[in-house]
Amino acid sequence: MDQKRESIPQPFNKDYLFNMDWMEEYGLLFQESICSYILALPKSLDACTKLLTIKDLPEEMRKQAARTNLSTCQTHGKRK
Repeated sequence: MDQKRESIPQPFNKDYLFNMDWMEEYGLLFQESICSYILALPKSLDACTKLLTIKDLPEEMRKQAARTNLSTCQTHGKRK
């Protein structure tokens, strides 16, 4: 009985839908910030604020998040 159990494939512990760690760590959040900005949703501000706290965020993404954050603040009249 134990031999049959060992031959059954076990699921991975990690989600392999996205095979790049950066996509899970900050890529989806970056896309959310851009999409919500284009749709004029205030949650873009929250996404950008979270992005700017990530230490390993690449410089180009950091610059874009800061620009999106500023534009969202101006559009919605908020400063964070």
